[in-house]
Amino acid sequence: MYFGNRRTRTRNFCISIGLFFCIIYIIRVNHTGLYIVKYPGDQQNRNFDEYLMKYENNYWTKTDTKKILFWTPFFNSWVWLDDAVKALKTCPVSCSVTNDRATLEDSDAVLFHANDLWKHKGFFATIHNVDVEMPYTRSPNQIWAVLSWEPLMYMWGTIKPHVFNWTIMYRRESTIYNPFTSYYKMSDEELNQQPKAKETTNYFKQKSKFATTLVSNCKDQARRYRIIKELQKYIDLDYFGYCSGNINCPAGVPASECGHKHLKHYKFYLAFENSYCRDYVSEKFWNAVDRRQIPVIAATKYNTELLPPKSYLNVFDFPNIKALAEQMIEIGQNETLFNSYFDWMQSYKVDSTSSYCRMCKELHANRPAQSYADMEGWLQDDVCYKSTPWSLVSEFLDRLMFDLGF
Repeated sequence: MYFGNRRTRTRNFCISIGLFFCIIYIIRVNHTGLYIVKYPGDQQNRNFDEYLMKYENNYWTKTDTKKILFWTPFFNSWVWLDDAVKALKTCPVSCSVTNDRATLEDSDAVLFHANDLWKHKGFFATIHNVDVEMPYTRSPNQIWAVLSWEPLMYMWGTIKPHVFNWTIMYRRESTIYNPFTSYYKMSDEELNQQPKAKETTNYFKQKSKFATTLVSNCKDQARRYRIIKELQKYIDLDYFGYCSGNINCPAGVPASECGHKHLKHYKFYLAFENSYCRDYVSEKFWNAVDRRQIPVIAATKYNTELLPPKSYLNVFDFPNIKALAEQMIEIGQNETLFNSYFDWMQSYKVDSTSSYCRMCKELHANRPAQSYADMEGWLQDDVCYKSTPWSLVSEFLDRLMFDLGF
């Protein structure tokens, strides 16, 4: 009897605590205006030397072929090793790759994928940080590099000081800048060498539908689902993906193929990111560009520096969502205006150099020796934030309140 009462009291206590935090959260939401689309602020710091330590001595040696050891898989898969082998075949310098850890001492570089540095992911990882097995030795002339295309909130664990020498990421100040796009603005010399376009393509005539988006991550820091819902009040929007309840892709068909087949007929694509992280402009934007759609984004001024001029519509350039919708409708009805959003393509070009080839070039380049003395500080010098137990609970509760109509 005693134990039964104890269990009841414990259950009631947990329910009370849960309700208390829900009430506090709702009050917090209503008083901070979270339901309104708010500009997250811009990143001020553009000098990151404080996080790096550079060394006078350099143990680099010249070799015909640089050896790269892939220490971790890529999202638990070794497919990136095969991708690297293919990509390096066309690289102007020579590198070999392997995941055979017996070659550790002979390797010029060891490559790690950030998301695979920790044994646990998600909520549990924020309260129990467990590293994967790391190399047992390290020679002075060896480079340890970490690669990531994921935003800060998916850096589940803590990276210790002086572990990594190089970063290969989408952030501009990375050792090897590795953006999601291959587009770059041509120099005047390159522009002069380009043949004159015979006729401007009319992309407007290729589109039969208005706007769409595909979202499969339902809880996120940016709360993009609230922007989508508000836009649905004013425009014709076809909403696909797991979060929409309207999955239009056959089972087993990758989202990329679904997008190519189903999404290319739309004039606009809502390319909202799951966070406002520094320089995080993912494939959502560039895939829309490749489909010759106008991306609609919610991005900071800092991040829009990476984008071609007049190639997008930004939520934060408008006083409210209704004004954005009105601009979309105006563009969607005007053939000349719609096509003008692709004028920038005449001065841009595609560079197909892979991230593996970029790394290979740098290994041959004899860079000054360095290490990240404060990798965590470098990562968190950002507008977005790392996931914590509270932030994940906050995201869960906001999505729950949204689904309940709040």
